[in-house]
Amino acid sequence: MGIYQSIYVALLIVAWYVFSIFAGIYNKDYLNIHPLPLWFTCAQALVGSVFGFVALKSLGLYQVPSKSVEWKLLGVSSIVHCIGTILTNISTLQAQVSFTHTVKSADPLFTVILSFYYLGQKFSKTTIASIVVIVLGIALACTTEFSFTWGGFLTAMASNAVFSTRTIFSKKLLVETKMDNQNVFLYISFGTLLFLLPFLLLEIFLYPDEHYRAFIEDPQFWLLFKAGMSHYLYNVTSYLLLKHLTSVTHSVTQGFKRLFIIYCSILYFRNPVSWLNALASAIAVG
Repeated sequence: MGIYQSIYVALLIVAWYVFSIFAGIYNKDYLNIHPLPLWFTCAQALVGSVFGFVALKSLGLYQVPSKSVEWKLLGVSSIVHCIGTILTNISTLQAQVSFTHTVKSADPLFTVILSFYYLGQKFSKTTIASIVVIVLGIALACTTEFSFTWGGFLTAMASNAVFSTRTIFSKKLLVETKMDNQNVFLYISFGTLLFLLPFLLLEIFLYPDEHYRAFIEDPQFWLLFKAGMSHYLYNVTSYLLLKHLTSVTHSVTQGFKRLFIIYCSILYFRNPVSWLNALASAIAVG
């Protein structure tokens, strides 16, 4: 990797971290007001689809998949992304942002396992040892977390497995097709929106009063837009990085990103944190 490419990757990482911090805060703010994870996930996909399509079309960068394998990989990636985002939003709703991202720092564990089985990659003892440290840090964080809930823990852990699968499929898509990163995530946003619509209708049927409040009484459109845009931008920068990094390096870099999200969310929401819990979070993500 040359000097200019290294600078480009470093700038992408900084942008990824910044957009992720804003996304974590805006997501929690909105879900605290309207605890509707399916609607919120659908709104995130809608903002990403509209903004991404307009931006790529205006710049002449919009692509249409031309091969059946591209549509197949995009379909799988869309469903996986949709499920992972819903699980993350449910965890964000049920637990503190700092705790959700501490648990989600186990992402490299699942990426290593999936990369070994699906891509045939082998890893050094150092990598395996670092994974063990992450798992121990998460275990300690769970035992010292003031706001621990099993729902928040299990959905965050499940999202790790799902998003690691998405990373593997997306890397395969970028390698085996001619589609670029921005178009890949645009079609994933389209697919997420289509996949979610029938489930959103079910959520509206089950919780009509909450949706009336979210749509009519107190829509919080500006907060919803900020959450959707930050979600779109951090995912786009993540996909741009995936072109230059291996799946495991991408996951490890994401672990450091979570460190910033954890401490920024603690400062913003003023969550009570013991010194042992702070140490556990640092061990898990660092």
